[in-house]
Amino acid sequence: KNPNFKVLLLPFGFAKRYMPGTRMVILQVAGRSWHVKLKSYPSRSFLTSGWSLFAKENALQANDICVFELINSSNAVLRVYISKCAG
Repeated sequence: KNPNFKVLLLPFGFAKRYMPGTRMVILQVAGRSWHVKLKSYPSRSFLTSGWSLFAKENALQANDICVFELINSSNAVLRVYISKCAG
């Protein structure tokens, strides 16, 4: 129902279309929130400052999958669904 993506490197078209001019996003997981800096370049956008804390507090490991769902474009709020890698 809502726009979403599945990688840390945000598709540039996604950021440009749904979050133009955004420099900070709010990531939400299970009622908790983290403020993460969004850095945009001419061809791609990245989650930077704040991502490490988000990853640590959610015990993210290599091969875990995060799905980001844009739930509030005015405030750049992304609900994150984490699928832990089995193994």
